[in-house]
Amino acid sequence: MAGSERASSSANVREIEPSEGGGTVHRVIQLLSVLSEAREPIGVSEIALRLRLPVSTVHRLLKLLRAEGIVGWHIKERQYGIGAEFYRLSARVLASVPIPEIARPTIEALAEQFDETVLLGLHLPGQGAMMFASRADGSSDLQYRLEMLKPLPLIWGASGKAILAFLDAEEVGRVHSEAISSSEGVSPPDLADLRRVLAEIRAKGYAISANEKLRGAQGIAAPIFGPTKVVGCICLTAPIERMRGQDLNRIALQVSSAAKGLSHVLGHRAKSQASTPDE
Repeated sequence: MAGSERASSSANVREIEPSEGGGTVHRVIQLLSVLSEAREPIGVSEIALRLRLPVSTVHRLLKLLRAEGIVGWHIKERQYGIGAEFYRLSARVLASVPIPEIARPTIEALAEQFDETVLLGLHLPGQGAMMFASRADGSSDLQYRLEMLKPLPLIWGASGKAILAFLDAEEVGRVHSEAISSSEGVSPPDLADLRRVLAEIRAKGYAISANEKLRGAQGIAAPIFGPTKVVGCICLTAPIERMRGQDLNRIALQVSSAAKGLSHVLGHRAKSQASTPDE
């Protein structure tokens, strides 16, 4: 069996560091971690190498998990991957826990770090819109009113563009065709200019805007992803006067890092995001 295992997947699976607690539950969790991070099925010898466990031990655990559908067996390759039952259970867990609840510690930590308001924005598929679903405030007065749980256009502000940049080209075109002037009376940009801005956001991993959704407001936002697509954003917002003289790109990198951490919790696999899904 070992001779038929492909070594090509080894670069995609991290090696598990030894730790205390070598019981069956602990080993199962480590085994599932290896399988979930692999980008393709892998063989028992390779799994054993990553876990630093005997092949016989790993084979026994795999057999138990296969019987429950948690691990899948790929006959042709003679290798293992995540099973259908594990996917089903994962989907049920994600569906039962609202993203705002999962995101709460993240946005609270950012609000405390920068002493400004941080928002969780959620994409509203099919509406060409997003909404702010949760917020955490710093100690300073925000000085302007934020509307929560109300659909807002994706074409305006850092929060909207951080989501729009990771939708497919057809959706971007539709959003643009339905766009109207902003609440501040700004006309929608030319479609070519919009696509250029969105490409820059994808390359950087964050968006920065001012005076788009609200006059006097500065926004710094980064996208958050579920297992397969963008689901929303994290946006730090503050009065422009308070942000003058600050390194906005440095702040944006911190927001982006927090968004990536939240995306990981939501099941996203890190990869290059410099192109739209249909490219």
